[in-house]
Amino acid sequence: MALKCKELSLRSNKGGAGIDEQSIADFERELKNNLYKIWNRMSSGSYFPPPVRTVSIPKSGGGLRKLGIPTVGERIAKMVVKLYLEPEVEDRFHPDSYGYRPGKSALDAVGQARERCWKYDYVINLDIKGFFDNLEHSLIMRTVKKHTDSEWILLYLERRLKASIQLEDGTLVERDRGTPQGSVISPVLMNMTLDGLESLLKTNFPRWGGKMVNLTCFADDFIITGKSKEILENEVKPLVTEFLKQRGLQLSESKTRITHIDDGFDFLASNIRKYGGKLLIKPSRQNVQAFLAEIKTTVRENLHIPVEKLLLLLNPKIRGRAMFHRATVSKEVFSYVDYRIFCELKHWMRRRHPG
Repeated sequence: MALKCKELSLRSNKGGAGIDEQSIADFERELKNNLYKIWNRMSSGSYFPPPVRTVSIPKSGGGLRKLGIPTVGERIAKMVVKLYLEPEVEDRFHPDSYGYRPGKSALDAVGQARERCWKYDYVINLDIKGFFDNLEHSLIMRTVKKHTDSEWILLYLERRLKASIQLEDGTLVERDRGTPQGSVISPVLMNMTLDGLESLLKTNFPRWGGKMVNLTCFADDFIITGKSKEILENEVKPLVTEFLKQRGLQLSESKTRITHIDDGFDFLASNIRKYGGKLLIKPSRQNVQAFLAEIKTTVRENLHIPVEKLLLLLNPKIRGRAMFHRATVSKEVFSYVDYRIFCELKHWMRRRHPG
């Protein structure tokens, strides 16, 4: 096992410091020695992952989402495990799974959903309740062992899953289930856990039976399209519910719904709807409102800085959102968002230069 400096490409994530308060810059001051320590301990089986510091961030739909912030050394350890484990399992995942996989993106998932909506009349939009918080450790380890027999990977993952978390008040809490959201290894574990759902659907709803359905998923957000509302409600949903139950998971009833394509549905920050013989895709209302709230917060928390620095904060957010919706956004939505951003900048100017 070799630790290469390229693993420090995670520098681009610009994450906060872990419980040891060591920054990436601090780690790099003794880069060679620090990398050697990690390599030596992982390869000898004496590496024990430190607790993960957790922070709460607001969710676009309300409530809080807990993110785990590991130490710099632990980020590198997880990246190494990901780089070794991912190639061993990647070719086993079904092609309609797009979540955090090499060469696949949320845009690809939205495009696939669009294609499916031309052929089917109904869609069930499924959301797993607290996926990262509720994954059973024993299930994860059984799943991983089916894909690799590398002892150092298995030992690391078992210890990583059991490592405690540090709450925002400094309290250490032991963990008997779940994996920190935001970890580079968590999406791989997620895809491994959910692998097999497409095969299950194809077995129970074969093409020649007239009841064929299709799955499109991105991590724990997925839709299943079908010709009949009754099939989705009475056959598909119970089947998926049982599949998740066997993995210690359950659907979020408030976010799981069956919709006719003409009425539209939200999937990965986009709204897909068939209207007048055309299939329309635009940013979901919830996504637009969350983005505008982010712009408003950025502007109003930075009334003291020069306009040049404010634009340096805003432009990456605006550019990133525009790139994601570049193939789907309507002129009306662009105009509305542009107007709201203009109003926030006007507010900023008035506060900076009253009178």
